[in-house]
Amino acid sequence: MISSRMRLFLGAVLAIAGLLAMRSALGGAFIFDDYSLLALPRFFDNPLLPFWHEHVEGGLHYRPLGLTFWWFSQHLFGANPLPHYLLNAGLLAASVIALWRLLTRISGSEMLAFVIALGFAVHPVAIGTAAWLSNRFELLAAIFGLLALGQAWQFRLTRNRSSLVASLSLFAIALCAKENAVALISAAFIFWWWPVSSPIAWFRRDQWACLWLVALIVLWLLVREVVLDSRGAEILFNYKSAAALFKDGMTAWTIKLASYASLVPRLGWTTGVMFLLGVVGVLGLIVQSLRSCWSTHRVAALLAGLSVIAVAAIVQWPRTGLVLMNLNFGADAFMDVLAARYYFMAAVGFAIVLAVLLVRPALAGSRRRSAWLPALVALLVCIPLFSVSQHIVRSYRGQTIAQNEMANAAVDAIAKLDLPVANCQIHLLGTQNLQFGFYADPAVKALSADLSRVANCYVQTENAPWYYLVNASEVARSKQPPFTPARLGEDAILPILLGRGALVFVNLPPDARPDLGPGSFFLEWKDNAFVDIGDAVRSGQRKVEFACFRPASQCP
Repeated sequence: MISSRMRLFLGAVLAIAGLLAMRSALGGAFIFDDYSLLALPRFFDNPLLPFWHEHVEGGLHYRPLGLTFWWFSQHLFGANPLPHYLLNAGLLAASVIALWRLLTRISGSEMLAFVIALGFAVHPVAIGTAAWLSNRFELLAAIFGLLALGQAWQFRLTRNRSSLVASLSLFAIALCAKENAVALISAAFIFWWWPVSSPIAWFRRDQWACLWLVALIVLWLLVREVVLDSRGAEILFNYKSAAALFKDGMTAWTIKLASYASLVPRLGWTTGVMFLLGVVGVLGLIVQSLRSCWSTHRVAALLAGLSVIAVAAIVQWPRTGLVLMNLNFGADAFMDVLAARYYFMAAVGFAIVLAVLLVRPALAGSRRRSAWLPALVALLVCIPLFSVSQHIVRSYRGQTIAQNEMANAAVDAIAKLDLPVANCQIHLLGTQNLQFGFYADPAVKALSADLSRVANCYVQTENAPWYYLVNASEVARSKQPPFTPARLGEDAILPILLGRGALVFVNLPPDARPDLGPGSFFLEWKDNAFVDIGDAVRSGQRKVEFACFRPASQCP
């Protein structure tokens, strides 16, 4: 048992280790969904609105806690990226410390739990997840889910009603952060269902507590059904059938898990040898630990960890079937960061399994002379993990800066325009950057100092953005040329009204002709700046042609 002062010190070490591993990202900027999540809260005044109103495009996700969190961070920090990155680092630290306390309860060894949590804190999966600001949903779900799982373990041991209530309440909050909190709920189910003592009795009265978890998930699904437009989920099935998405998602997740686990594509010779020796050392400690007694508690914890891994993979299949099939770990550090979130909750499950398998290693022994080997093993594993994390977030930072420079240049150029109150349309031409093109509109709405100037404007490149964020009064214009509503089969994707604003889904078909009236502006990317070329477009010297990069079923 360690002192409270030592416990505080170890908690600080975990937080600092994660911050140091993530430090290369701190000079980065916003990218992709970051702009949308930064712009959305500027359109509504009540931070709790997302709890009872659809707020994410596509009708697939109900994540009100995360967007509420973005509302507060946007109002506190504005469009300054550094405090947003520091906030994500703080959320990662909180999730790591929650993991440490859970593993301590399961293993009975604070030092063993600390070492595993340290490895998690500097692992590329955790650092990559925290580095992309949009993954705040994942971090919040992990924090509250791990706290809930700790209470669930306490309820297994004591059957104390306060632990039951605390566990269910925290799980409800975690589900409002992200749906993959279901993976941790599955672990709690095993905690409460698996027999506590020997001889084993498989049908017991205390197993009825598991029904509270089932009821919680059913209630959450009912709320989702009421709040979300179920038709929106069909967007994914325009790419592939549900069966194909599931098959491809599970196949890709399983095959590419090895790359995230071994890190081979990102390891140099020195760090590669270190990591290999560390893994061999861990396996040796596991073999030593397997000889110890397997209580019903230990078996329950092992099965719970495996359940977290499996459910975390399954619950994400609608996305992994599209994203991971196109990911080649090690080929692009930027994509490594973006895909890390698909393995984050599974990494939590792996940490639980590892704590169970190492429940009586030499590290937990009382003799000091036997502690040097596990400590060396921990260093051999953590140093390569730290090195790889540094590399991928450094590359990621460069990508965010490049996109943000273009976004800031657009904001600077638009600030010089005399924008109309209504019928405002801004074309950003010649960017040749799909990353910027899909998010041009929310990027401008996120970074503009005065949202009221641009809130009525539709901002697009030659490639229609993923969606537009405009004042609710401008929704009707999405049905007028040059726009064509994005479609799902025969039906148009309906706008989502949120506070004073709306998410509007439209296409700019290749044969569309831009409005040349006084409310339209044309800015072209030249020499790292946007230059007004409105006169050239209106005179016919510069032609504007659009492209649709969505599935054929959604393009006119």
